[in-house]
Amino acid sequence: MSETAFRRAQMGQENPRGTAVPADIVLVDGILTANPDFSFSIPAEDRNSLAERHMRTLVRQEAALRWEGPANFEDVIHWLLMSVKNVTATQPDVGGNPTVYLWSFVPRLSTNNTPISYTVEWGDDDQELEAEFVMARELTFRFNMDEPVQLTVDMFGRNPTKSTFTGSLVAGTKEEIIATKAQIWIDATWAALGTNLKSNLLRSAEITIPGPQPYRTATGGGAFYGTYVEPKRSATLRLSYVADANAITEYDALAALTGTLRAIRIKVNGSLISGAYYKYLEFNMMVKYDEPPEMWVDDEGKTVINLVAHTYDDHTDNDANPGTSGGVMGNTEGNDFAIEVQNTVSAS
Repeated sequence: MSETAFRRAQMGQENPRGTAVPADIVLVDGILTANPDFSFSIPAEDRNSLAERHMRTLVRQEAALRWEGPANFEDVIHWLLMSVKNVTATQPDVGGNPTVYLWSFVPRLSTNNTPISYTVEWGDDDQELEAEFVMARELTFRFNMDEPVQLTVDMFGRNPTKSTFTGSLVAGTKEEIIATKAQIWIDATWAALGTNLKSNLLRSAEITIPGPQPYRTATGGGAFYGTYVEPKRSATLRLSYVADANAITEYDALAALTGTLRAIRIKVNGSLISGAYYKYLEFNMMVKYDEPPEMWVDDEGKTVINLVAHTYDDHTDNDANPGTSGGVMGNTEGNDFAIEVQNTVSAS
């Protein structure tokens, strides 16, 4: 099977939102599928003719984009910035280890989180297309053993137009996130999160993070949305546990009358950056299992239990009782999930 050699994708962060900018980020380690997402008005007419169609008007001019490939510690911040929240990096040890940067994505529950929009350029050596106001409506991380964490990013954009690629960009070094390096902790509260490491329990996981949606208003301009909305949402976890005593404890949490809250952390370390600081991707989630389970599933000679959970708001997390290792869960309004990335990227 042969593949097109000269396809490429790159993007840049917009400010203000919806104003196209030159790309400064080269997307590698995956494939971007992007197509114009058009709607047409083709009215039924009484024209005294056997011809079914006479008029056609373009009424919606947008783009549907999907990125699929291995997740890496460098680009993952951009997918989170366009879906979860606009944040800036902090330096845990600016004096001793100045190359270490921590990105803490803690979505608020009572105010907008203002995720960032991007201009995305894609195409081949014959033609480039680009769309502005691109945001991610959903991220899905898949943890399957013996391979990188696989990431799918479903995005929306507007006004795809023909243009030319921003030139002279360098991709830089990307480090893939390896699923087999994942660890899982399961506790009862945010305060205790990170206490009980469950070794050899997690067989596979799928984490789906929802994002914003396009919102169409009368813009006086083109046939595309003018803004976005952050609807009510919950993250979804699909977890496959090796059937042991720990897995049965999680089944008991599902079977409880009102469901038992479970504080779950899934963390993957990467390479050493400096001192004792490693690259990592970490999900912190307060969940309840709330779908029927799959029990005693045969999996290559072992038995697994498959459970589905969603994130739930938990007001025990407050400024006096932070939950994660970096204290990022200290919202007085409560929290349902947060995501941390540690890498060497200083700015988005």
